[in-house]
Amino acid sequence: MKPYFLILVLLLSTLCAKAQNAVALIQKSFQTGNIALLANYLSSDIEVSTPNGEATDKGNAALLLNSFLLQNVPRSFTVKHNCTAPNGSQSVVGTLGTTNGNYRVSVALKGNNIDEISIEK
Repeated sequence: MKPYFLILVLLLSTLCAKAQNAVALIQKSFQTGNIALLANYLSSDIEVSTPNGEATDKGNAALLLNSFLLQNVPRSFTVKHNCTAPNGSQSVVGTLGTTNGNYRVSVALKGNNIDEISIEK
């Protein structure tokens, strides 16, 4: 019985560590304005929405996010909510402090892929 319990604990801790790594990566990327940190995790059919426009593919999404962060230089990023659904998908909601005010950032992940990023005033 104890070996099964140990295996279960190790499995759950691994899943929690992966979720924390994704959150830390998102936080660091928006704090520093370095979208290149997220580039490998962007889904090929990602949906991105910013006050500057929208994009529905990986290449245009990275360009749109970089453009937004060049116009709104990040000062801080604080994670407000982080939850994982029973199916494994995850969402992170945070506040991005910039030179032009605060923005709400919502990120949806499935596995290690970012499927959606929404930035709104």
